[in-house]
Amino acid sequence: MDGVDAAEVGGVFEVSNADCLAFQEVDLVQMRVGIMKLLIEMEQPLQQGQATDGLIPAQPAPTTSPAAS
Repeated sequence: MDGVDAAEVGGVFEVSNADCLAFQEVDLVQMRVGIMKLLIEMEQPLQQGQATDGLIPAQPAPTTSPAAS
């Protein structure tokens, strides 16, 4: 992979860093982990035909702060 606009290669995507997104790689990965945890938590009620509205945050709380310039 080369550069920010590099395409997906073999199922692997580039995670951009603080230079282009104002977040460090570790922060971006932690955000993705939080999203995956939420999706897993939502899966069981959905399989039972239940709503998941109560699980979706009204406004996502920031879990990280932008990297210092």
